[in-house]
Amino acid sequence: MSDVIKKNTVVYVKAEVTEGTYVAPAAGGDAIQTLADGLEMSPTKELIDRNIARGGIGKVAGRPGQESVTATIPVEFKAGSTEGSAPEYDLLIKGCLGAKRSVATGVTASTADGATGSASRVPLANADKNKYAVNDMVKIRHSSVDYIVRVTTVNNTDGSVSITVEPALASGSFGSGDTVSAVTTYLCADSGHDTLSITKEMEGASVEKGIGCRVKSMAVNNFSTGQIADFSFGLEGLSFERALSGTGLTAAFDTSEPPLILGAKVFIDGVEIEVNEVSVSVENTVAFKTATGAAKGKLGSRITERVVQGSFNPYKQDDDMDFYTKFNATTTFGLMLYAYNPAATAGQKEQIVAIYIPDCLITELGESDQDGLMQENVSFAADGSDIYVSFI
Repeated sequence: MSDVIKKNTVVYVKAEVTEGTYVAPAAGGDAIQTLADGLEMSPTKELIDRNIARGGIGKVAGRPGQESVTATIPVEFKAGSTEGSAPEYDLLIKGCLGAKRSVATGVTASTADGATGSASRVPLANADKNKYAVNDMVKIRHSSVDYIVRVTTVNNTDGSVSITVEPALASGSFGSGDTVSAVTTYLCADSGHDTLSITKEMEGASVEKGIGCRVKSMAVNNFSTGQIADFSFGLEGLSFERALSGTGLTAAFDTSEPPLILGAKVFIDGVEIEVNEVSVSVENTVAFKTATGAAKGKLGSRITERVVQGSFNPYKQDDDMDFYTKFNATTTFGLMLYAYNPAATAGQKEQIVAIYIPDCLITELGESDQDGLMQENVSFAADGSDIYVSFI
């Protein structure tokens, strides 16, 4: 017997075939790298009071009722090691948002089939139609320099196949020979959120199991100048088990590195703004279906509501009322941000994580200062609560 060291912990995540039926990890690749601080999994049991009189003032112990399990899993804000691949924590982010789509192989822009390019339009061959979708964020390599853009419209008509993107090039036009990256994009859905089995292995000798877990929340933290950002996922599930036996697996992790928040861009409606920090959160309401005939009280669960909100802090200008005007007129805007690792070639980027939130509404307009420089603290909520997260 030995004490458990926090860093001698491995977390495995598996999608359940049947909600509430535990799925054990099958390979080392089912493991995800988690942050050591903030990782936790806790079982609880509801205590049902017994308010009875029996000749004394001592309280009678309650009866243990429905059980539950909660977990917090923090991971680094990083992409996969292969361009456009899903990140290691794929099941967590899909469990939160509900859907994903991907372009497995990038394409080369072409005018050969009749499409034309411009500063915001990328011409594609007919064979490459239907690959990209609106709000995918992709990397376009133009004149050996990488541009991270959002797809705003798609034309899938033969002879005019193209994608329109923002922000546009400051000069020149996209054209033949430019390349468009592979991408995996996660997006919101009203159903299709997997339930997960979470296995927390300690010292290779014991495991804790969270069963029937739904992702209740996802937060982007520490997206701040010079820092390493992270995603923190909150989960709640149906039941919990513990066993004095290991998985017998050797964890295998992705080799990608998290980007420093340096050169990380933030855009409002395609126009870059200067900020020091951005935060984003997704909160899901998990409704548990209960029944008298269920041995543990719960038959299953569904996600019934989603709320997307966040904040950012642009520097206050003495000749600019843009954010006040948006706040005063209840004007919506799109917020896009991304971070990346510099590639070996100057001007090129790799292992990119990008987020886009359409239809943001400013809910509060405060102020603060950074060493005397005034900042506007802009809090927002997403009308419709949509969010897109792309890994490039």
